[in-house]
Amino acid sequence: MARIVKLPEERRQELVQAARELFMEKGYEKTSVNDIIQRLNVAKGTFYHYFKTKDEIADAVIQAEIESSIPALKKIAAKNDIDAVEKMTAVIQLITEAVTVHYKDGLMAYLHHAHNSSLHLKMKLLLLRSYTPFVSEIVQQGVKEGVFHSEHPEQISEFLMAGLHFMLDPSFFPRSGETARATIEALPEIYEKLLGAAKHTFAHVRTSFQAMYE
Repeated sequence: MARIVKLPEERRQELVQAARELFMEKGYEKTSVNDIIQRLNVAKGTFYHYFKTKDEIADAVIQAEIESSIPALKKIAAKNDIDAVEKMTAVIQLITEAVTVHYKDGLMAYLHHAHNSSLHLKMKLLLLRSYTPFVSEIVQQGVKEGVFHSEHPEQISEFLMAGLHFMLDPSFFPRSGETARATIEALPEIYEKLLGAAKHTFAHVRTSFQAMYE
């Protein structure tokens, strides 16, 4: 049988997809490089031509997942016809909706499993690095408009994103009943104080967070 030659990017994407499937089937910790190359029936050298380690291909799996949400975030940040408060509200809604969907179905649902804890943490860190620049841009716009007050917009943005992706992650901080309701009630005040916004600026974002606890 003739050897099938594929374009480098096509082969790389096949490796990433195979790794993604195996992480979901077996868990990140139990998946080996051999499992990935056997799934595609390729030589070990093929894997190492594109990736040095399993950690590196895990980063590629996560980055591909994150990049699917970047265009929507970028579009919000680039809008010229809405103010910073509207943009921040839209970002909060976008992220909470994505988190809710991913925890019920898709890769994030599998990352909740104990055997995927390392991959879960990797994804959180890459999310923060990917999202923070766009949020920081919105915070800086708000400072210029006089609706936000901060001398450190980038650091504030990191705290906001860390709160969304860690404090509100049910696998890190499970909440239900009265605890969940109290958290939802507190979130607008947290955002207002971090951003130096007027009271009740984010009062209406409670509905965005409610879906995360339903």
